[in-house]
Amino acid sequence: MDCPNCSGTLNEIENEGVTLDFCDDCKGLWFDRHEVADYFELSRDLPELDGVDRQLGPSRMSCPRCKTTMNQILYAPPNQLTLDRCETCGGMWFDRGEVPQLHRLSAQLEDPRSRFSGLTRNLKARGYQIVGFKGD
Repeated sequence: MDCPNCSGTLNEIENEGVTLDFCDDCKGLWFDRHEVADYFELSRDLPELDGVDRQLGPSRMSCPRCKTTMNQILYAPPNQLTLDRCETCGGMWFDRGEVPQLHRLSAQLEDPRSRFSGLTRNLKARGYQIVGFKGD
């Protein structure tokens, strides 16, 4: 795939159990649908925000998967993390430096039980069996 930012080549890298597409030239990262949730241990790629408009308008980039024009979005207003998202395939582009921003923000977005519930759902969807136990 070609980088949507600089037209370099996206190379696959494995990180934290998720296969991501990384640009060696501009240092951006492409996350396919559900990979943001998996990577950041969130219950979903985008937080649910009732009544909040996060759309900023069309991006200058095209989706590296389906070639449609992406949209710029505020990830979780009022926080100012702006990402490029493909409405067709659900993928998201992170420019250099935006992944650490979402790492910091993710701890504030969901309570630990919600995060664990999302992680459990993702593991079950991949075929893992979740075994519970009761302490003494």
